[in-house]
Amino acid sequence: MKTETETYCTDCGVVIDSKYERCYSCNEKNNGNTSFKHVESEGEEFIADFFYFTDIKFNKQVEIHNLKGDSKKFRVADFELTDYNILVEYDGYWHIDKDRYKEKKRVYKLNNRPCIYLYPENLGALEFFFDKRIQKVLKLHNMNKELRKYRWFKFRKGESKRIGYTIALLAAIIVVPIFDMTTGPALYVFVGLGVAYQFWQTIEAYRDVFVHDKYPIPMD
Repeated sequence: MKTETETYCTDCGVVIDSKYERCYSCNEKNNGNTSFKHVESEGEEFIADFFYFTDIKFNKQVEIHNLKGDSKKFRVADFELTDYNILVEYDGYWHIDKDRYKEKKRVYKLNNRPCIYLYPENLGALEFFFDKRIQKVLKLHNMNKELRKYRWFKFRKGESKRIGYTIALLAAIIVVPIFDMTTGPALYVFVGLGVAYQFWQTIEAYRDVFVHDKYPIPMD
């Protein structure tokens, strides 16, 4: 919530000192200077690191122009997930400036812009909250193609090692007897059980991702 000595930037809507018309970023852009760098909050930096380490492609500080029903020239989204055509906003000051955030949400909703909203209390379990909210937003906007793409991304990322183990076990059946002719049925039983277990675990992971929505986004 802004105080009596504060106002909103006429371009992007962030809270600024009332003696100014624009925030520093918008003022620099208005003067033709695009070399300045946006200073991220710690929360934004944490989320950016999360996207980076989970291999989610993203852009930062994305300007959105020509939004209907908006009093601002443009809005600046904290992140855009390019593979899923979805915005991410970190509402770090939600508890003290709800009106500004609500207005931004209203504009996004009016323009049918899918957006995930994250808050400071979500950062402690970001992989859980992000996973739940991206699927919820994609379903809400009937973005079935993007939803399938996200689920396949999780499945491949989480099960790549398991599939590798299975291939290695199958290779053992072929390679080991070539160098050790004394190997008998015990090897094939052992490897067969290993393959069966890995295959069963893969099927369970598939069900968790595509049926139950319980599979967390892998962090490594």
